[in-house]
Amino acid sequence: MSPIAVFVRSVRPAALACAVSAVAAPAVAGGGSIRALPCGETGTLSLTTVNSDGSVFAGMDWEGVFRWTDVGGIERLGYAYEARGISDDGNMVVGYKQNSSQPGWQAFRWTPAGGMQNLGSWPKDPLELHNYYAMGVTADGTAVVGHGTGYNSIVYKRAFRWSDSTGMVALGVLDEQAIGDSLAAAVTPDGTTIVGSCSGVVGGIWRWSNAVRWGADGVAQPLATEAAWIESGVFAVGADGRNMAGYALDNAFHAIRWDADGNAIDLGLIPGASSAIALGISGDGSMVVGQCPPSKSGFSTAFVWTEATGILPLTDFLMANGIDTSDWDHLITASAISRNGRVIVGEGSYQGCTTSFIVDLGTACPADLDGNGAVTGFDLGLLLSQWGAPGSGDLDGSGAVGGADLGLLLSAWGPCSGG
Repeated sequence: MSPIAVFVRSVRPAALACAVSAVAAPAVAGGGSIRALPCGETGTLSLTTVNSDGSVFAGMDWEGVFRWTDVGGIERLGYAYEARGISDDGNMVVGYKQNSSQPGWQAFRWTPAGGMQNLGSWPKDPLELHNYYAMGVTADGTAVVGHGTGYNSIVYKRAFRWSDSTGMVALGVLDEQAIGDSLAAAVTPDGTTIVGSCSGVVGGIWRWSNAVRWGADGVAQPLATEAAWIESGVFAVGADGRNMAGYALDNAFHAIRWDADGNAIDLGLIPGASSAIALGISGDGSMVVGQCPPSKSGFSTAFVWTEATGILPLTDFLMANGIDTSDWDHLITASAISRNGRVIVGEGSYQGCTTSFIVDLGTACPADLDGNGAVTGFDLGLLLSQWGAPGSGDLDGSGAVGGADLGLLLSAWGPCSGG
């Protein structure tokens, strides 16, 4: 198993059973908030992905995968192991589940209309004897990326791009003759850039895992790799494919942001940490989130990096931005960030219970509900769809969307200040 797989598995916290209700209200009038998902007998509700504007989330617990919204709470999607990607409107979730007819894993997509659907297999594997994992989805849900075994080897994985019209199409590798995996981890909203890792020789050195990106032609392009790196990989990509986030490993894990030219930026370490790994990136690449491995506290520590602040423990970053985290024992990992950079999800210990958190950093333009820099008809539509219920359109903090919120939105119509 790759060292990165061992590392990621080692920092998943154990579930603690306790009864906790969701706490903290959504951000109000530009302020920020942090809230906890409930804990219960189904184990930790682990949020793993968030849509572009931070309004719909997906994750899993012992009962399978689910969606979460402020208005509807938890919605069970079916029994599956992991949810890994979500479309912009939140109406498609992708991931992988146990094969119902063979020992192994199936890549799936879930939609409200179709439920949980199997994405199939390689053309050369009609009986679906091998393992497949869906890891990311485009903004409109038309393309899914991931990897599966059985393309050239029953052991090693091959990255794929899937659509209804093409089925699974294998992405290129660094060397067709080399052993090892190629893994697709994420895709840009328009599907033109896919990121992940690939075994092979880069810079004259063979590595089990090299950070790569694939363009529309499906050719694997290695990112700049330091000679000292044993391996590297990309887990997240910005909106236009110019910024990517992941890790590099020498004698420790380093959180890395790559730019469009393949230049690697080591994001550094928080105080007391010896390693870090980046898991999510905002659409413009200006914010990166992730985790540092367990310290003397016995927990991993969630971090955030921005171009302005450098790397900080997420707790310190939130407190500096006026968000009270005193009810939380520890923020363990930050697993994803919305494309608009407003919402961060992860796991922490809340009053002795391990559960997921949702951070809303707020905005100087609270009526810009879709985070596009202006208050327009799209924001009006979002507000009206939440009428009479809690939601992001509750601008006055009354607990439900109503006439006062409509008035606030209309008074802010047009470009946001500085937007």
